[in-house]
Amino acid sequence: MPGRPGEFAIVEEEATVIRRIFDEYLAGSRPREIAGRLNDEAVPRRWAAVTTSGKRTRGHGLLLSPLYGGRLIWNRVSMVKDPATGKRISRVNDTGEHPEKAVPHPAIAAAEIFHAVRAASRPFPGVVERPEVAIAIPRPARK
Repeated sequence: MPGRPGEFAIVEEEATVIRRIFDEYLAGSRPREIAGRLNDEAVPRRWAAVTTSGKRTRGHGLLLSPLYGGRLIWNRVSMVKDPATGKRISRVNDTGEHPEKAVPHPAIAAAEIFHAVRAASRPFPGVVERPEVAIAIPRPARK
């Protein structure tokens, strides 16, 4: 929020889109269908299925984000250096290491809707979530 770093503010026009996505998902729409409709209607931003569904193991994605349910969670990942490549890679921390608190504004999605979506979030037929990569595979050197 401008002038107040670290504070959250709900932008009602955007919150309406978020609530719609939660409602459509609970009604049985797949994330790809929801994203397609939002793009067809030119709702601001470029929507993709992963934007809405995210990745369950990391808690990413609009439908899985606890922030929309009124909870702020941090320290979900830590960055480590890959000894083979020297690049930084992220690793999911144990859930016991995730500090959590209620946010000072009301949740964008009502608690019962947020929890219903979390309970209903399921892999769709033909959709496979890739596991976290445990090691880096070195790439051949460029010429």
